[in-house]
Amino acid sequence: MDADHDTSISGREARVNAEFQKRQTQLFTRFALAEASVLALAVLAIFVLKLVELETGILILLGIAVLSGVVLTGLLMRTIRARQQALAQARGEAGSIW
Repeated sequence: MDADHDTSISGREARVNAEFQKRQTQLFTRFALAEASVLALAVLAIFVLKLVELETGILILLGIAVLSGVVLTGLLMRTIRARQQALAQARGEAGSIW
């Protein structure tokens, strides 16, 4: 019996873990691409086109970094909660884990 058709608790947990690992990898990849695009545009506007002063540009880059960190943390927390709920469901546990 392979892991895809294993109906035991450990088999269900393995499928949940594999699915959420795939989702987390996609999340990191998409987030990195979006972040790189935003930062590249900001660097272009600040250092190449000189649309804002250097001090202001540095603050803008810092703001982008902080905002990105907050957004990524929120996305990861949501993914972790969903994974924990899916694992609880795979184990047959009732009720909310939070």
